[in-house]
Amino acid sequence: MNWIKKISNAKNLRNLNDINRLFSPKDRTKGAIAKENGLEDLAMIILEQKIEAPIFEVVKEYLSKNNNNPNKLTVEKAILGSIDIITEVIADNPEFRPLIRKISYEDGEIIVKATDKNAESPYEMYYEHNEKLIDMANHRILAINRGEEEGFLKVKIKTPENEIISYLNRHILIDKSKDYSEIYNKFTKDLLKEAILSSYRDLIAPSIEKDIRNCLTKKSNK
Repeated sequence: MNWIKKISNAKNLRNLNDINRLFSPKDRTKGAIAKENGLEDLAMIILEQKIEAPIFEVVKEYLSKNNNNPNKLTVEKAILGSIDIITEVIADNPEFRPLIRKISYEDGEIIVKATDKNAESPYEMYYEHNEKLIDMANHRILAINRGEEEGFLKVKIKTPENEIISYLNRHILIDKSKDYSEIYNKFTKDLLKEAILSSYRDLIAPSIEKDIRNCLTKKSNK
């Protein structure tokens, strides 16, 4: 992949930050630990979806052929470690984030609730407040932010998860319908769907929510 060209073609700082995630130093994540255990190649084999045997057999053969299993991993732990790696690879892919961010903003909602619905505060009108993100007025954004900072409000972003997961599935799962009776590789499909869901819920969604709220606050402060 020509990253120099992608960096040159980045439309804004947000796109550059999406690309930079691939190269930024990371904490010692589950994926990093799995790589230390020699599972990166196995994870890529699964992600490439070229497996033509049950995953248990493939992993067992991989572990027996490789001398990079210092912790004597079981097949089950090797599979879980591979999923951890794939989950992070998906989350760090800068191709996915712009559209996910767009879908989340245009179709997402802000969900506001009171930390204590009996407490008196200037923010009582927001104690049960749902609103489309795209419709939020600047003064409401700033008021909700203040209410959250002062401990009266709890705020979360609700996104169209099914739509986003479907988008990721379409771009990650390789369509085998021309060569096989099943659309996707039956030996890797379930594992990859698990990794995609985990990647979105645990890594992508929190990051996108932070991005959106930062953008809303910046817009409101102008």
